[in-house]
Amino acid sequence: MRKLLKVIRFEGLLLLRNRVAISFLILYALFWAGAIGYYVMAEVPEPRAGYFYEMLFRQYTLWVLLIVSGWAGVHLARKDRVSGFEQLFLAWNVKNDVWLFGKWIVLQSYVGVITSITLIVCGSWFGLGSYGLLDWFQHMIYVLLNVGGGMLFYSSLGFLLGHAMRSRFVYLLLTALWGVMVWAQLNITGVSSWNPKWRLLAPYDSVYYFSPFEDVFELAGRFPEVWVHQTAAILTGVCFLLLLLSVYRIFRMEVWERRRGWSMLLVVFIAGTTLATFRYEAFEEKMKSHREFVEERMVEEDTGSFVAGMNDRADTSFTMDRTNLEVRLFGGDQIKAKAMLTVTYHGKERTKRLDLTLLGSLKIADLVAENAGEIEWEQEGDQIAVMFPEPIAAEQPLHLTLQYEGSIQQTSDDLMAESSFAEPDRINLSKSSGWYPLIGKRSLWKAYAHNGRYFNAVLYKVSEREPSPTDFTVKIESEMPTKNPLVMSIAQQDEMTFSGRSTDLILLSGNLTERSVSGIRVVAHPDLIELAVKRVEEKVSGWKFLEQWLGDELVPQTVFVISAPGFADPVYDDPLVQKWGAWALRIKEENYYYKTDYLVQLPFANGMSWGEISKPAYDRDLFVQAMKWVVRNHFQDRVTHTHFADFYRESSYWTSTSASGSQDNAVLRERVEKLIDVLGEYDIKDRTEFKRVVSFLYKQFDRSKTPDEFDLEEALKLYRQTEEL
Repeated sequence: MRKLLKVIRFEGLLLLRNRVAISFLILYALFWAGAIGYYVMAEVPEPRAGYFYEMLFRQYTLWVLLIVSGWAGVHLARKDRVSGFEQLFLAWNVKNDVWLFGKWIVLQSYVGVITSITLIVCGSWFGLGSYGLLDWFQHMIYVLLNVGGGMLFYSSLGFLLGHAMRSRFVYLLLTALWGVMVWAQLNITGVSSWNPKWRLLAPYDSVYYFSPFEDVFELAGRFPEVWVHQTAAILTGVCFLLLLLSVYRIFRMEVWERRRGWSMLLVVFIAGTTLATFRYEAFEEKMKSHREFVEERMVEEDTGSFVAGMNDRADTSFTMDRTNLEVRLFGGDQIKAKAMLTVTYHGKERTKRLDLTLLGSLKIADLVAENAGEIEWEQEGDQIAVMFPEPIAAEQPLHLTLQYEGSIQQTSDDLMAESSFAEPDRINLSKSSGWYPLIGKRSLWKAYAHNGRYFNAVLYKVSEREPSPTDFTVKIESEMPTKNPLVMSIAQQDEMTFSGRSTDLILLSGNLTERSVSGIRVVAHPDLIELAVKRVEEKVSGWKFLEQWLGDELVPQTVFVISAPGFADPVYDDPLVQKWGAWALRIKEENYYYKTDYLVQLPFANGMSWGEISKPAYDRDLFVQAMKWVVRNHFQDRVTHTHFADFYRESSYWTSTSASGSQDNAVLRERVEKLIDVLGEYDIKDRTEFKRVVSFLYKQFDRSKTPDEFDLEEALKLYRQTEEL
């Protein structure tokens, strides 16, 4: 022990005198000081933890730490051989294990200093934020396992290679191995052509979408995987040391020392291999489940675009008037529910069939209809077909009761991003999850063949508009422990009961908080709630004007500011339930030439497909520009034109990109010029009349099943007919 302490003291002093090693520590500390200073000064709209993990993982900081620790290991292993001191050591009465273990301890002390700097930054900064003691401790453990464990692995690998190779090309070899790991992390994802399992070779938690931090869900759900993965990485690093102890200058070792070394190596190797195998099999099972999910949702046609059908209205003549839900949460993504539905048929044709949609993994145990006789039903995939013995009476409510249970867990197109889950401390369920019955026969997800993907398919979420809002009452019973509150897109009545009217029933649990702005509920991470409230306050006047003008429910009931993968729908924005990413908080009024482009969020604007030359595209553009003309005149927003026709011809995207020269495009341009003149006549005649015309066009657009079905010319003819009557 005395000689071990002498080795540690001697090697430690040499390392302290190494200017490069000490300079790196100083630069690393300054890096974090600058990063945090920028966050504070620039008011970065991101939670503290999100910004920290963004810098650590996505901005390659951890990769730099890994290669530096590896180079440090090579340096400590080679310096005595290069200086000739190793020959003096051989004459000194000290055992191999004391010599090598002492140097390894010094190496890990240097790694420990880097890890400590990271933990001090993380702990002190998070401690000043909105994190409870348990959350704070979880973040500290996560950083320790990934930064400390990853550098232990890489420094031990460098230490082993430094002793095994006499050439200085060992630095290039270690850098090449590091480069392979970096290449894999950059190029192998859940949507690449490579097997995602290669990401598991990284000595840190690497199975995530961009960053392990998931906004309000934080790191919940990652710890079982992280403990197994990082423990295996640490044990592998120890194996590198034990292997070196077992083969280094073996002639200086006694037989019992060799046996002891190989025995310890075998024990640690078996433990590490067992954990690595367990982690591999768990990920293999996840991939298998994802593949089955994709194959069940394959469609024959290649849509060519993930936005196909995104803005469509659900194709049904029924409406879901009321849904009463009683939900039990068991943890492990398992739920059990009883749904009492009130459905009304508004069609003209006689039918005995009612179509519903529910996630296929939620199996129906019972389905009954009140006062409808003996019904038959069939659940196939995500669709439920209910057959009544007699034709369904129009405009008469039907009352059905479903009982179902199963797993709600889903991943998105990227295998690394979970889009639906119900676990302790994190819940993410929405309409697109299919966790409650939806009216109509629809697809929650679709997939089409794609040879450039490992799973040979592209998976995308389908988000259809509801025929009308639904009145919900939800009672929740949780059998899983949680420290976080439950939040829904409808108002909370008591601790576990919610009720309200919505088109998207969302259930969340995580590190979130809620505020009210002019009757609008704002839900966001505690670090972002103040900025989110400010942005909502700026937009209230625009929403209220649109609702009063268009006569539709356009003031949102709830605004969620959450950037977690899989939370927001890709294209369609529900007017009643707004889903913003944290990036939206970066956008300010001064970023826009026209303030109304920021303050007034036009309905359906995010669902448009710009850049195409077609009749529906021209119609949509003219319709949206007409709405903008009304809005800008109401708010007196840089109105430099007297009439709409002049405004459109000078500011429209289409007038500057119409030089196609094709005969078809010329015909389209001639048609749209006539429509511009028609709308312009209403504007010249009476600005109030123009507002009524555009409001009528909005209602016609809203009734269209798809945006492409909207015909501006036919809508204007219909308006003239209604005015004549």
